[in-house]
Amino acid sequence: MILKRYVLRAWSLSSEHYVPNPQLDFLPQEQKNHIRHAMMDLLTAEDHVIRDIAASIVPKIAQADWPNDWPGFLEALSGVIAQSSDVTQVLSVLKVLRGRSHAPLPRPARRTLCFPQTFVAPVLSKGTSS
Repeated sequence: MILKRYVLRAWSLSSEHYVPNPQLDFLPQEQKNHIRHAMMDLLTAEDHVIRDIAASIVPKIAQADWPNDWPGFLEALSGVIAQSSDVTQVLSVLKVLRGRSHAPLPRPARRTLCFPQTFVAPVLSKGTSS
């Protein structure tokens, strides 16, 4: 929960509840990339509690970073679905999308947003493979 609070308050200037803190610098992009990747990996964790926590944090990171600082966000979600071994892991991705859907889209994204084929195809194939 510490990470979630950090993302909400200090991840970037566009964080949901950004609070200036002169004692706390923004993380370098390299470290943010590492955290983003780790959180995406946790969406497929065996433990549902860990998956749910990741599914609550990833949309907050995406809200602050997508599309400018995390242009591969939707493709990363597509990759999680492609690597998922069961339906509960796919549900974690849907929770991320639900959490992201409550946030307003950045102005350029409103004009250009569409689900790329790389995202839709794994979802459809998961539904037909059982």
